[in-house]
Amino acid sequence: MIHAADLYQIFFNTVDDSIFVVDLAAKIVVEANARAINTTGFQADELKGLAFDRLFRPPKGGSVFWEFVDEGKRTCRDELLLVKKDGN
Repeated sequence: MIHAADLYQIFFNTVDDSIFVVDLAAKIVVEANARAINTTGFQADELKGLAFDRLFRPPKGGSVFWEFVDEGKRTCRDELLLVKKDGN
């Protein structure tokens, strides 16, 4: 019998997109899939614990994190640029 955790791992490891699992409180990467490792040029152990804003930047500057707007509502950036290990 396949469990949900097994299905998650299969998806996580075979999907054709980069996936970064981020601890939002600490703002660090806690896990990344193989595609993310290949795309960024970082090794898995280099990505783990890396500051999220070291990997992504908004196209026009500012913070990569959610911003609070009127009445406590949050908005997030839907466009972020991936910064690879070589800085590009």
